[in-house]
Amino acid sequence: MNIILIEDTNQKSHAIVNALKEIKSDLNIKLFTNAKDAKDELKVKKYDIAIVDLSLPKFLGADPVENGGYCLLTEILDSGLYVKPNKIICLTEHSDLLNDYKEIISDDLITIHQFSYSDDKWKAVLKKEIERKATKLIELPKEYEVDFLVISALKEPEFSSLLKLKYNWKEPELIDDSSIVYSGTIATPNKNFSIKATYQDRMGSVSSSIITTKLINKYSPKYVVMVGICAGDQDATNIGDIILAKSTSSWESGKWVREDKTRKFKYDPHHIYISSKITGLFDMLSANNRKDIFSIHDDFPSEKPSNVPKIHIGAIACGSSVIAENTLYNDIKDIQGRKLLGIDMESYGLYAACDSINNPKPEFFCIKSICDFANEAKNDNYQHYSSYISASIFDLFVNTFDTRL
Repeated sequence: MNIILIEDTNQKSHAIVNALKEIKSDLNIKLFTNAKDAKDELKVKKYDIAIVDLSLPKFLGADPVENGGYCLLTEILDSGLYVKPNKIICLTEHSDLLNDYKEIISDDLITIHQFSYSDDKWKAVLKKEIERKATKLIELPKEYEVDFLVISALKEPEFSSLLKLKYNWKEPELIDDSSIVYSGTIATPNKNFSIKATYQDRMGSVSSSIITTKLINKYSPKYVVMVGICAGDQDATNIGDIILAKSTSSWESGKWVREDKTRKFKYDPHHIYISSKITGLFDMLSANNRKDIFSIHDDFPSEKPSNVPKIHIGAIACGSSVIAENTLYNDIKDIQGRKLLGIDMESYGLYAACDSINNPKPEFFCIKSICDFANEAKNDNYQHYSSYISASIFDLFVNTFDTRL
């Protein structure tokens, strides 16, 4: 069971943690001492219980604000940017705050209680809630509600290429202040698949992780897919080629150290892999559908390379910076492994979000088409073509394996 404790007083946090461990020794408890760090955590992770102090500093090093905890709660519940905990328990030492807030924040989701070092009533509240949550964990697995959730990094040209597919798209829905979701139906020879699709409000893994987590929790998709463009390895790929990211890792993960009076960065990438089922299907697509891929290439009406795209299955490295310098790419390749096929800015965030979900757990994969080689010659010439290729390969994949998905 995951519990987030948001409390800035050491003595009180120790008392709460000790009480929780007495109730159940194997609880996963994470402590945050200010509102900002807690909000960053709740953007990407689901918690069973949140225990919140009403008087909190807004950020690390700031003084506590009397309504800091209440402001945090309203933002978590109303903004749509955060993964709501299943239960929120407010514990305050201050009787005046208890009286001020007990009527306006007491409901099924949030309750408020008096904390005291001499009175154990608050411990009984925690014990009752933990035992209730532990019982609910035995529930049957949830059902998938949507077949495909498809995400692109940018509205243009990546997402617009997806919308050109004939998926009976409906009018888009604004699900919060920043996320626009399109709904459609993929009609294949043997089945109809439901699809939800959106694009990120900005590039990068943080944005992809946030929107992926938010939409998985909302729609419970069976498959989560990223389509779009990336940079490829010039020695192993061509413009337009498709990379199925069998694994992805953050090339920015590691530690800065000082050796021989020189600052150095030691990479320590963490790799996340897709299922063997998906790699197997793409192996078959690559081997058996060359004529279809040729037709996709041939049908693109604007500037395109002379070569017909090929499907590559292998590793992608992910980072938050655009790379247009070949030396840096080669350094990343040396660390990540010589079989690195390309580099992008979003796949790791999407894979990490999907990998953390268990009920129900989606299959996930990223198919991106190469538009440049992350070197000094980087330009936008083939972005529209590569976006079209990526979306079209997704469509070919679904139509080819409709009975196996």
